[in-house]
Amino acid sequence: MKPFALLLALTVSTPALAQGQLARTVVPVSYDITVMPEAAKMSFTGTEDIVVDVKELTRTITLNAADLDVRVAHFDRQQVPFTLDARAQTL
Repeated sequence: MKPFALLLALTVSTPALAQGQLARTVVPVSYDITVMPEAAKMSFTGTEDIVVDVKELTRTITLNAADLDVRVAHFDRQQVPFTLDARAQTL
């Protein structure tokens, strides 16, 4: 396992794992993640681009979002509305 993947695997919160699998109609193919640490604030900012394979027509896509503060979301380069559900840890 790559060190970064291992780090991500070890830092996923238990409630996120307990939620189970997301729908199988939209499947991630690849991720491009940029993380910019802010040591003085003990936090980070970043971006994530996800390439997905849409298996069936859908009006919504649900993603895992444990402990994230999401400010903007785009789909096909268009800004889209979103709902961040902190309890379910989904976007």
